[in-house]
Amino acid sequence: MFKRILVAVDGSETSMRALAKAIELTRAHGSHLMLVHVVEEVFLNVGEEIVDPRALWSAMTAGGEKVLERMLEQVHAAGMEAESRMIELRDMGETIAGSILREAEAWQADLIVAGTHGRRGWRRILLGSTAEEVARMATMPVLLIRAP
Repeated sequence: MFKRILVAVDGSETSMRALAKAIELTRAHGSHLMLVHVVEEVFLNVGEEIVDPRALWSAMTAGGEKVLERMLEQVHAAGMEAESRMIELRDMGETIAGSILREAEAWQADLIVAGTHGRRGWRRILLGSTAEEVARMATMPVLLIRAP
């Protein structure tokens, strides 16, 4: 049924659970698997003498690569292969959810799997939900995996 499964990962326990479900579905359907991690540029208004933006960006992208490496190790431990992609989000007008959806469409995914932290109430209003935005805007099915 699902031939191309894209899983959004951020290194959290919830995204590990999403990856485990994506691996399970990939195995069950004989699918191709793509892991996507988004690194978002942080804009700090503190001056370069306090925080070097180039060093910060370099550290963030290195961290993103490590997240993908750890997640790919899980895929390989399950005896499978996967593609991976780190998206560098540097446009203030673009959202993490939008970049995940654009990658899913470009890769022709027929399912997106993502973890959701299950925020409620004022925390949800203040912090929002990337997973919820993905589910709301996607043109393909989205499977959200809740935090334990």
